[in-house]
Amino acid sequence: MCGITGIVTASHGELPLRAVVERMTAALRHRGPDDEGFFVSDCVALGHRRLSIQDLSPAGRQPMASADGRWQMVFNGEVYNFLELRRELVASGHAFRGGSDTEVMLASIVEHGLAGAIERWNGMFAIGLWDTRQRQLHLIRDRIGIKPLYCLIQPQAIAFASELKALLPVPAFDAQLDRRAIGQLLRVGYSHGERTIYRDVRRVQPGEHLTFAFDERGAPRGSPDSRRYWSVPASPLIGSGQQAAAESVDQIAVNVSDAERDERLLSLLKDSVRQRLIADVPVGSFLSGGLDSALVTSIASEVAGSQLTAITIGFGESEFDESAVAAEIAARLGVTHVRHQARPEDALELIQDLPSVYDEPFADSSQLPTLLLCRLARQHVTVCLSGDGGDELFGGYERYRHINGIRRRLAKLPAPLKSLLSWGPVSSIVSRLRGRGAGQKGLIQSLLPIRDSAVAYELLNSHWRESLLLDRDGDEQTGQTELAERVEPGLPMNCDERDFIHQMMRQDANCYLPEDILTKVDRASMSCGLEVRVPLLDHRLVEDAFAGPASWKFNASQGKLPLRRCLASRVPPSVLDRPKQGFGVPIVHWLRGPLRDWAEDLLSVDRLRRDGILRPEPIRQKWHEHVSGQAEWHYLLWDVLMLQSWLAARKEGC
Repeated sequence: MCGITGIVTASHGELPLRAVVERMTAALRHRGPDDEGFFVSDCVALGHRRLSIQDLSPAGRQPMASADGRWQMVFNGEVYNFLELRRELVASGHAFRGGSDTEVMLASIVEHGLAGAIERWNGMFAIGLWDTRQRQLHLIRDRIGIKPLYCLIQPQAIAFASELKALLPVPAFDAQLDRRAIGQLLRVGYSHGERTIYRDVRRVQPGEHLTFAFDERGAPRGSPDSRRYWSVPASPLIGSGQQAAAESVDQIAVNVSDAERDERLLSLLKDSVRQRLIADVPVGSFLSGGLDSALVTSIASEVAGSQLTAITIGFGESEFDESAVAAEIAARLGVTHVRHQARPEDALELIQDLPSVYDEPFADSSQLPTLLLCRLARQHVTVCLSGDGGDELFGGYERYRHINGIRRRLAKLPAPLKSLLSWGPVSSIVSRLRGRGAGQKGLIQSLLPIRDSAVAYELLNSHWRESLLLDRDGDEQTGQTELAERVEPGLPMNCDERDFIHQMMRQDANCYLPEDILTKVDRASMSCGLEVRVPLLDHRLVEDAFAGPASWKFNASQGKLPLRRCLASRVPPSVLDRPKQGFGVPIVHWLRGPLRDWAEDLLSVDRLRRDGILRPEPIRQKWHEHVSGQAEWHYLLWDVLMLQSWLAARKEGC
């Protein structure tokens, strides 16, 4: 695990190329506190910060060259099947100096070619690879998007890095803000797709392989070639041309029973956990009171036994606290349990760190407990397993059933009325239903985390959000177009409800999972030098989950059915019967209490006018209604607060 940087340029200004890459790499010291390395030649410079997990010796240092000298690579992540690949390569005549996965990856490129090697890697990775023979730079991101990779494209240079902050030292980088990315933040809480907060920086996509060609001087030649070598599988019916009303996902693979699918799932999960426990440093597991982390921890405990350390964060507010359930699970499994009760003061201490940790405005309030959890875990272990991915793969979110119910009702409405629902003032009124009764409030609130959804977007694209930006810079039209392109096409309103939920799951796996959940965990963990591994997102398991019929994964009242069956004999029955509880903090209360002064300063009229991006009036109205208890607008205000906090930190750093 590490941070990677690189630049290929025909002009690096007054600074020597090595000085440029050293400054870039120094910005990522937190991602790799153990060591650093550089490769500089001609117009190319690569940098690496190392968190030693596998092969702690100098033989594992990067940048690393292939045995034939053609390839120079920097690599962030882990390839978990490297021992298996190594055995195959040794049988083919390859020799190895050390025991790192990096060396195995380079040998596999030599043996199988780059495309063939990528197909064989099972892991999480972000890679910068320089081909000295073809004068090409390859940027490759893992299938699911667990590890981040950013690319700065200039007329005379291409630079890349694990985090945005490492691109700021690049000469002539004009760090102009992208107003459309700010519009995305206000809609969904993060910038998505290729777009980032900076106009000239793009995000390499999950499963994407970018290739840049350069001339003899080091100047880019034409546009990059982009290839998607993997994508989240479509549900069995989508794209098949068989959309008959009588047909459903359950009619696919009828010869495979649920019991057989459960057995294969458990076998894959055991293999995935076993691979992710391989390390030369202490390994632990995040443990909440939820199904996913309990299942991962239980399987890990079978391999590691009492040597496994389970890490839990709790809260004083009972509706947010699962620590007692986690303690019960840990006792049942016989693992060491570390438990910390978070206080509002902890949030105050962390809140000033959020802009530097997340590098661009990022507004998922569970970033606070995630950062607390990672810092606690780092005191005990260097690697931690996470249960992320279970909801997206096995239909765990309650909003799937809520949105599907709304879809069924919308399908019965006349077309003019459907159009009226998407009109700004009307959808704004719909949003205001949050504050008028528990049933309506719960329904609207449950839709908010999936604002990317086609139906949720229609209902919740409120006039208030659209009116915040002073200068929309084409944001409203372009933003809606971009979002529409990310919604799966060809999904009729009258399709089978289980097919519809399958598509929402796939959409979340493509967007919400990598751009919110995995981003949140990566930045929080790497800010303190902790590596987090995600067994449920082994690509073999993802492919199996999306190939399986809907009835195997969820029913009308409950999701994650196979995970529940796999866990049934491992934890107390009370764990299986508990309603789903998200990993959140009581922001709604803290903004009225310990975080009020901090928020008041960021949302002051003077500051908002000085920043010149958002209109103060609608923000001040929502803030007044929230702190006075008239309504609960924390989910809207947190987006604005994260933007304001990031802008303030940016000014202080300039």
